[in-house]
Amino acid sequence: MKSLNWTRSEIAAQFAECKTLSEMITALEVEMSASGEVICEIAINDMPLTEDDEMKFGPMDLSDVTSVSIVTNRPVELVNDALKSAAGLVPRLEQSALTTAELLRAGEAERAHHGFNETVAGCQWLVETLMHVRGASAGMGQALANTVKWSESEQLIGRVVDEVSQAQARKDTILVADLLEYEMTAALQSWKTTIQGELDARPDANP
Repeated sequence: MKSLNWTRSEIAAQFAECKTLSEMITALEVEMSASGEVICEIAINDMPLTEDDEMKFGPMDLSDVTSVSIVTNRPVELVNDALKSAAGLVPRLEQSALTTAELLRAGEAERAHHGFNETVAGCQWLVETLMHVRGASAGMGQALANTVKWSESEQLIGRVVDEVSQAQARKDTILVADLLEYEMTAALQSWKTTIQGELDARPDANP
């Protein structure tokens, strides 16, 4: 991970051909890509930009930009970081599923509802993150270590999330509790094994 900064005078000198902020960002992305890096964060005039901000402030005249800061990283490191984040999340989701099941059986509806939403949202984040990992790995020409196991884990957690969501919509608390305790934890255990196998197969993820 690297941090790079430009002052107003440095912007004028290095990006003389750019007229707007969006043109400068595009130029930076091309330059970073050529060096095998991607931009993870960008700040303009000491203000961090989101993707929506980039669209909003893209037409800004570059003469109004007094400073630019970016944080870059190599795609392989971003993938490894995503895998490690996912690996760290899985045990917390398992515990959340078990706790929510206990709350449902104890009749603590409000706390159980909150726990249910957190568990399902966490599982959805996990699936989306790992889908990005799969796509990014393919884009880098670095295939997953075990695509069959990966697909099985994806399908399993997708099925369980769908089943538990339907049971929750029907207010079938007994079934929801059982699905969380047994099916959800099994799906998460499948992902735990899959993610660890992928990390073990990546020498650059285990310095």
